[in-house]
Amino acid sequence: MLKDRLIRKTVSCFPATEKMFRELHRLKMKWNFRRHSRGVILLYHRVSDPSGGDPQLLCVSPENFRNHLKFLSEHFIPTPVSELLAAPGSSHRIAITFDDGYRDNLTNAAPILEEFNFPAEFFVATAGLEQKYEFYWDLLEQFFPLGNDWNVELEPQTENQKRYLRECSIFHNLNVSGREKRMEQLAAELNRETVLRDKKRFLTPEELSSLAKKKNITIGAHTNNHVSLAHLSEEEARREIMDSKRILEQLLERNICSFSYPFGTLADFSSREKRLLEEAGFSYGIANYESPVLKKTRYDVPRFLVRNWSVEVFAEKIKDVLP
Repeated sequence: MLKDRLIRKTVSCFPATEKMFRELHRLKMKWNFRRHSRGVILLYHRVSDPSGGDPQLLCVSPENFRNHLKFLSEHFIPTPVSELLAAPGSSHRIAITFDDGYRDNLTNAAPILEEFNFPAEFFVATAGLEQKYEFYWDLLEQFFPLGNDWNVELEPQTENQKRYLRECSIFHNLNVSGREKRMEQLAAELNRETVLRDKKRFLTPEELSSLAKKKNITIGAHTNNHVSLAHLSEEEARREIMDSKRILEQLLERNICSFSYPFGTLADFSSREKRLLEEAGFSYGIANYESPVLKKTRYDVPRFLVRNWSVEVFAEKIKDVLP
């Protein structure tokens, strides 16, 4: 480890050498990928026109999504997540997942998936099925207008943008009752009311059932209230996990064996959450940090997050992670 640091420090003084070192490191990673990987899992959230504002960069336009699938179908092996995890290693296997449970998963994403006969797994935060609220990051847009062109990867320029980022950070760490209390405080402070907007709404129970019946579609759990499990007590985390599984199984009349951690970074789950998933009877848990899927992965399966990229940019991104 010390030797590696010394090498990196030395080569950083010589740009040409550093470039060569980085290329050798990239080739080493690709070689390891070929030896140990089962494939790659991609993470989408929404298929919707991002115009009108998409500060969290969750939307991929229908045109770009169709082009992504066309490219993947021509160059890789479309594979359900469960099969990718169980099959012998193949660096050319690709699985697609969606998190959260937005309505456009059914209206926009599913028809394009069907067009290419591409399997996909959808992880649904079940409290949204009640149609009583938007996700907090969507609600906060109503409190703090952000402008159509700004997103969280840009520097905040206005007080609303700065306040939005601060509040998102606060909400991320709160449990359900803490979020409700904070939302009430903001409504009183700003003297504003929020509304349920059609473009931001969840699937209804009937729509989710329709989605689940489609060919090549799998449904997984994503907690009940889309909370960061690591910031909850063990009992709260267990309840979120079990409630989402129970609600989906009752609605869809099938066993739910897969789970996606909300937010999914390494700060949002730990060995405790992995244990809770195993105790609840889940076969695997899906995260949100970038890595190929290695052979022994089960309750911290990595994924690559996809943005609203043109097919040219998308192809370059895929080439960076696949041989």
